[in-house]
Amino acid sequence: MERQEDSKIVEIIKWVKENRKPFFTTLLTVIIIVLIIAFICFRTQMVNSAASDKLNIATKVIGSGNIEQGLSIIDDLIKTYKDSPAAY
Repeated sequence: MERQEDSKIVEIIKWVKENRKPFFTTLLTVIIIVLIIAFICFRTQMVNSAASDKLNIATKVIGSGNIEQGLSIIDDLIKTYKDSPAAY
């Protein structure tokens, strides 16, 4: 069983050596795409978190009796983070 696995590994290594440029180009492309997707997801999460924090501050300000200031914060939240769930 080990010899079959070793022979498959050797075949893979030979294939990579023969196709070095396309293999590493494809690998680099996949890594770059994954990093871009991770950055976009991270950035979206940070924007949503900031909008949620701002909404939390606005509700606390309104709860303390400063309705005008709280509504101003909510208006700013809607303008700044219009596509976030907190803006709805």
